[in-house]
Amino acid sequence: MRKTIGLILSIFLLVGISGCSNKDNRETLTIGLECAYPPFNWAQETENEFTMPISNNEGMYADGYDVAFAKKISEELDYNVVIKQLVWDSLVTELKSKQIDLIIAGMSPTEERRKEIDFTEAYYRTTHVVLLRKNSTYINATKRTDFAGAVGIGQTGTLYDSLIDQLPGVKHDTPIDSMGAITLNIKSGKADLTVIEKPVAESIIRSNSDLTYITLDEPFDVAEEEVIVSIGVRKEDDDLREQINSILAKISTEERDQMMLDAVLRSEGVSTSADNFIGKMIYLIKTYSSQLISGILYTLLLAFVGTVLGLAFAFIIALLRILVVNKKDHVIIKVLKYLGLAFAKVYVTVIRGTPMIVQAMIIYYGLAFGGVDINPLFAGLVTVTLNTTAYLAEVLRGGIQSVDHGQTEASRSLGFNQTQTFFYVVLPQAIKNTFPSIGNEFIINIKDTSVLNIIQVTELFFYANLAGKTTYLFFESMLLAGAIYLILTLVTSKILVVIEKKMNIQPQELTSSN
Repeated sequence: MRKTIGLILSIFLLVGISGCSNKDNRETLTIGLECAYPPFNWAQETENEFTMPISNNEGMYADGYDVAFAKKISEELDYNVVIKQLVWDSLVTELKSKQIDLIIAGMSPTEERRKEIDFTEAYYRTTHVVLLRKNSTYINATKRTDFAGAVGIGQTGTLYDSLIDQLPGVKHDTPIDSMGAITLNIKSGKADLTVIEKPVAESIIRSNSDLTYITLDEPFDVAEEEVIVSIGVRKEDDDLREQINSILAKISTEERDQMMLDAVLRSEGVSTSADNFIGKMIYLIKTYSSQLISGILYTLLLAFVGTVLGLAFAFIIALLRILVVNKKDHVIIKVLKYLGLAFAKVYVTVIRGTPMIVQAMIIYYGLAFGGVDINPLFAGLVTVTLNTTAYLAEVLRGGIQSVDHGQTEASRSLGFNQTQTFFYVVLPQAIKNTFPSIGNEFIINIKDTSVLNIIQVTELFFYANLAGKTTYLFFESMLLAGAIYLILTLVTSKILVVIEKKMNIQPQELTSSN
């Protein structure tokens, strides 16, 4: 058992320190983007002359308008340019923590963002449109005042969310972090509209025939910085910013317009023409089957290894939690016992009192700000293990304390010392009594690994979310993910029931043989 755990730890330690390995002798320039915002950027399985491989999503390639500029930078500068797929809300944090070097993700250089990072000159000028259902009562709107009574919803942390406030009488609903989820809200009638860039709207309606967009005669009141998108750089990287500005200066407006048109046309390849539910589901399964399988394997790996390691560490924490300070103990022993009790209590309180998603962010980005670059998968394993340890420590403590004290006295009367009594009498019964809770923790871990997508762990939810964002079939992709999670938990539950029955039969067989 110890050899197995040691092997697992060795594998993950190697994974954890291998994130920055690079065979190319050139300096690496890492570019961060969503890879889920067509036509600016998206992910696909096929490689072609327009794509670049995604460094943290093996077997996937990034394409789009942003990627076209990334390729130009790669061609002009003597860097080994790599693409890193990130969720939108983490882009600035990743840049500041030096996990990436540039943000090329259709980001506007707003005043708020300029407080955190710098930007290059614009590489695209956008037009804002209103996305809504074809059968919407607001379909004939031409002015901003024509939407009174509508419900508007925007993308978290973007200019487009703030533009909804320029539609008088519109109820501004809570923003959502992805356009896929926003699209679902509009399609389902939860919201009436959103404000978005015209190229993005064109990509959305290619996958959703019941949606359309309108360009208002009365433009939105926006500053210059709000109708352009620029490349984000760190404040101290002045030389890099100027190098990129010199590249942008060579690209004419006509060439940029053609690049965007080409990206829009290519983005049709990530859309489906199927209008019925079954057709859309088949399309998702067929297109993203390999990624979903990979996500399932990572989900099971994280859940299993995290539970096994968590159980091992929980045993230590549980022992600390049940320490008894005796009056006869030496003063040093007393101090050590008090410290052990305090550490165990604080550990369990802190870990159980904070969400796993927050712990993952602190571990991954906290270490990054401290100069320690670890692989997201390794950070995810640490997060699951720490969480599992805290919960199973209390489970084991309860199991140990539930063993009848009379059995301890009986074993001591038979000549067992305190250590032998604990390991041969108390602990086996405690493990047996708490096994259902341990199995339940494993099932919980299968589902809870979904929060690790916030630090770019490519588990099941990561790929399902990617499919929804890329194709704008958000409801269908979440339904598919839910079905897979249900199958995983049902199969796991059946296996655990079989193991529980085996454990119950074993003691009876031993008794009858005597």
